This record gives sequence, C-alpha cells and structure tokens, in this order.
Amino acid sequence: MEVKVEVPVEELKKFLEEVIVNPDWLYIYVPASIGDFLIDCGLSYAAQIKKKKSATVIIAQERMKYLGLSYENIVGIIPLPNELNICLDTTVKVKKFYERDNFIFGNVREEDNISYDKNLNVIEGFKKYVFGLPLNAPFIPPTIAPLSEENISSLHEKYNLNRRRTIILCPHSKSLKMLDKNFWIELASELKKRNFIVYTNVANDDEAPVDYTEPIQTNFPELNYIADKVKCFIGRRSGVIDFLALTKAQILNIGDFPNWRWDISFMYPFAQSQTFYNAIDLYDYVEENLYSKGLTPEILDEHIATEDVFFSYDELMEKILEVF
Repeated sequence: MEVKVEVPVEELKKFLEEVIVNPDWLYIYVPASIGDFLIDCGLSYAAQIKKKKSATVIIAQERMKYLGLSYENIVGIIPLPNELNICLDTTVKVKKFYERDNFIFGNVREEDNISYDKNLNVIEGFKKYVFGLPLNAPFIPPTIAPLSEENISSLHEKYNLNRRRTIILCPHSKSLKMLDKNFWIELASELKKRNFIVYTNVANDDEAPVDYTEPIQTNFPELNYIADKVKCFIGRRSGVIDFLALTKAQILNIGDFPNWRWDISFMYPFAQSQTFYNAIDLYDYVEENLYSKGLTPEILDEHIATEDVFFSYDELMEKILEVF
C-alpha cells in the first residue's frame, strides 16, 4: 500500500524560491545522503561554470554542514532538518522544480528512473542526467580539514593503528540491505585468528560493533588521517566507502550484483579498491535452475568479472580471506 506524504507544497516551493535569492550563485539541492553529497559537490564546479555563476551554495541535510569537508567554489551550506528535507524533496518532485537559472536539484528526476543508463556509472549518470555535463567534466575531490597534533595523538591513544595488522570493518549501510550479522562475526573471528586487530566503524550509538571487534568512531578528517595508517577497510557499499575512495585507503568493497554502476572501482578509478559482488539472494534460483542440473551460472555483464560474484556467504568469506 502506497503511503502518501502530506506536505504544504506551495509553502515549501515559496520557501525554496526565497532561499535561492542570489542570481549570481548556483544553488544545488542535495536531498540524499553522503554518497550523493560527495558526487554533487564534486561536480558543482563544472555545473557552476556551465551556468556562468561565480560561486555555489549547497542545500542539504543538516549533518552535511559538519563533515569537515570544503570545496574552493562552495561558499556555504544551507542546512535542513531531516523532516524539512523530506518535505522539500517531495515538493521539488511534485512541482518538478528541478532546474532554474541558478538552481539544480542534485538527484535523478523521477521520470528518468534510477536505471537511466546502464552504460554509465553513477558519477557519469549524474554528469549527463542531473547536471547536463559532458562525460569528461571534472570531478573535484574535497579539501579535508587537517588534524591538530593533539587530535592525532588522541587517535593513537584510543586506537591501535597498524599498517600491517589493523583492519576496519564497515558493515553498516543505509542504502543497501545489511548482510547477515553472522557473516561479519565469522569474518572478524577468522581475522582475529590470523592475528589482525579488528575494529568496526560505527557512526553513532545505534550502530553496534561486530562481535570480536572494538568500535571505532571518527569524523571524516580523522578517518582521512587513519586511511593509510591501517591495512585496509572491508565494507558494505555506503557513503563512508565513497569517502574512503577519495583517500589513500585500501578498500575491499561488497556491492550488490548486478549493480556495477555504484561500484567505487568504476566511480573513482583512482581509488585503491577491489569489489566483490553479493548475489546471495539469487542462490535459491541458481541452485534450483542451474546447479541441480550440473550447470554453472553465466554472468552476462561486461562490467563484472564472473569470479567476483558470490552466491553464498561461504564463497564470499573464502575470497575475502584469500586477500590476507
């Protein structure tokens, strides 16, 4: 059953029009979370040049204002409380208020559908369909606030940061279905047996660390510092993984088959990453229609190597542990 959200559409449209007041600035509204925020900000300079504006302002969820990231062309972030952001997102879509001379809605239009082009990764899709940019338009990473010596010292006191032995798990994701909890527990246990120091990245007290690990909770500037002070990160596809792709981190990324477009190896080709595809939900189909008949699955996607697709947790676990 579809639940309709009742929002004061006309009032919110007026609110938005009153916010985007400077005709010489480009205002980009980012309704979604960290991954989209990084993409929109990274493409904002190219969009600003296209629109012939002198600066960019981002309208986004309140927490984006405090990530510790900056861009030379972005002069400010207008923060929206969560409830207001949800309502404003609905208003933009209802009124199709996607673009004006000094405004761009920084997400795919509903009529375009999320699968707008199967030949483009997500950043390329945003270039073409959200901002109307050429595919060679530059993506500019953020400037990340440096840490003080006191902050660095505090991190080393709290956490055992070892380039050869420390591994950070990132199992939590708001954009993808969580993998089975026992998979992460078994992975942590196996890594501990191999004498690794294992942490779980947690954003807040609602995210529990995996058994056999300790929690590690940082902001983005701290995570940027830690990125090349540990052996690697193993994580579910999330905004944190997007951010890590912009650092010196070594990343083992677990995405969902067949959605290669969100694969950070394609989105951020400069990232030090390897992607494993989770096809575990397809196991019953494969077992019934292929394995039982002595056949093997053919992965018909030119972007995905067959050996990177896994139909069971055991296969996925074995492949990850091979790395170590």
